[in-house]
Amino acid sequence: RRGCSKRSRQWLWSRLPQRWRAWAEPHFKQFAFYAVCARIALRYVWEDRHAMLREAKTYMLGEVGSTSEAPPCSTARTREELRPFVYALYAAAVHAALSVAYYGLSSSPT
Repeated sequence: RRGCSKRSRQWLWSRLPQRWRAWAEPHFKQFAFYAVCARIALRYVWEDRHAMLREAKTYMLGEVGSTSEAPPCSTARTREELRPFVYALYAAAVHAALSVAYYGLSSSPT
């Protein structure tokens, strides 16, 4: 079965004009590389699917309701809870602004 497919592919490839072959060959090689990567990833996910689903279920259902303290109801506690996230947001915004400024000023107009 595999040999028939290979012979058919070779016959079809020999019938293509040289210009089309030159254009298609890099695209086929790139597609083949991504197909191998996808096969490896799917095999990994399929072999570990039960463990992954169990971990996802535990994460979604088990850890959400298992917190021992009540949610923050006061403004001060909410501010204290969100402080690390705000710091991270500020750091990301500064990085984005500096990147835009650097790449915007350093690129030459075309």
